[in-house]
Amino acid sequence: MTMNALADIIRTKNPESFQEYLEEQQKKHSDITRERIIAQMYAGKNNYAIYHTLYDIITKDEEIKKIIDDVVNSQTAPYKKINVADAQVFIRPELYRKIRIGLGEWSFEEDEDGYSDEKAYNLIEKDASWMFDENKSKIVRKL
Repeated sequence: MTMNALADIIRTKNPESFQEYLEEQQKKHSDITRERIIAQMYAGKNNYAIYHTLYDIITKDEEIKKIIDDVVNSQTAPYKKINVADAQVFIRPELYRKIRIGLGEWSFEEDEDGYSDEKAYNLIEKDASWMFDENKSKIVRKL
């Protein structure tokens, strides 16, 4: 829910609660006016404390609480069906190499089978024939 949408709901659907909050603030701060509170509500700059307080006040009204919950649920609905594949990312081999080197998990020297991560990386980056050569593609697949 956007801050402006919440401000609209607070001001229009439950004016009594807004008035209650305004009076509470005026007791604490002599320079607070209705216009100033409204301006702060729509400014959108670090006014989360105001919204939290107002939300606490208006949640006493079940109708307002339902409106806010419905808006929030409709706005977050697309994100409720996320699965692990949604986070799948493709990176270039060069970045993959840097990450693995940084983690200390990159092999430069060939093992007893003649494999090293560096050898596989060089095939990918410098020898396009690895895609068609069975032996080279076996090396690359280990990476």
